[in-house]
Amino acid sequence: MIGSIRLHPARGLTVTAVLVTAGLLAVGIVSVSSATPPGPRMTDNVRPSGARAAVERFLGQAVPGAAITGPDRGLFRQTYKVETPDFTALVDAFDGRVVYFLNAPGQLIHGASARTFDPVEIATRVLTEHRGAMPGVKPTVTRADHGALQLIEVTWQRTSGAIRLPDMRRVVLDAETGAVISYMNDQLPYADPPTTAVTQEQAEQTALAACGLSHPSVTRAQLLVTFDSTTGAQVLVWRVDVFDESVPAAAEVEVDAVTGVGTVTGRG
Repeated sequence: MIGSIRLHPARGLTVTAVLVTAGLLAVGIVSVSSATPPGPRMTDNVRPSGARAAVERFLGQAVPGAAITGPDRGLFRQTYKVETPDFTALVDAFDGRVVYFLNAPGQLIHGASARTFDPVEIATRVLTEHRGAMPGVKPTVTRADHGALQLIEVTWQRTSGAIRLPDMRRVVLDAETGAVISYMNDQLPYADPPTTAVTQEQAEQTALAACGLSHPSVTRAQLLVTFDSTTGAQVLVWRVDVFDESVPAAAEVEVDAVTGVGTVTGRG
């Protein structure tokens, strides 16, 4: 139980691993990056017993039978996985913070129903009870359709003007009952971003040329602070998603917002 709010198993939802990077969360079957950039946050300051203790503080109860594995190296951090048949949690091995929690059992939240519950109110309470509140940041509410499973995602994303920063919280609710399914607290230290020298139009043109698709079109472009997967250095990029209906195929291209260099970072 998270304070006075219980987390609930998603109906039909399974998780094999969790991708925790700035701004990304997939509720479902996902994978963890194996990139290992250098940097102070890759230091293993927390031991398995500390990871267990972090989850116990988070839940407010002991978890003596929990299995603990790791730390596993992700793109920007190392994490321990703490699991029981009832939940999966990821704990940052650098600072001992629970960065992701999914699927603890419980009862309906105060008898909430689709007609009565306020998703922002419930999600805000989760953040407040776990010192994850983001004063001054307005949440966005979206609905995620997973067929038989309907979810409501409440997200707080810190920005600087049009730039998305690596500081995000997300609470996922069952859209039918208001039950809290998962909690994510994803934040990384960052410096003030540099001045953008590449416009969105220029970035989109670079992405279209670099993606390697025959008839691509841009579906989304975001300006964000991220980190180089090789060096761990902070970079400001345009992340451009493109799609070719004739194949069909998709690609993600990151265009450096200072130098204009484009790199394909994903295909699908």
